[in-house]
Amino acid sequence: MKLKQEIGKDVKHIFGYDENAILSVDTYFNNTYEEEWLDDPFVRQIIKMVDGSEVRDRQCI
Repeated sequence: MKLKQEIGKDVKHIFGYDENAILSVDTYFNNTYEEEWLDDPFVRQIIKMVDGSEVRDRQCI
């Protein structure tokens, strides 16, 4: 799957503590995302692939 290969090339693994790391991804996302991101078909595809969730609306995943 081409999409999966494109996503995987930017993933970096860090072992140990990184002071710049986002420790709570859910909290970070909830406080920084913009609702219009969820209108993008590419973003919806990524969410489906990573989380298995379907975006039904900007405020309903």
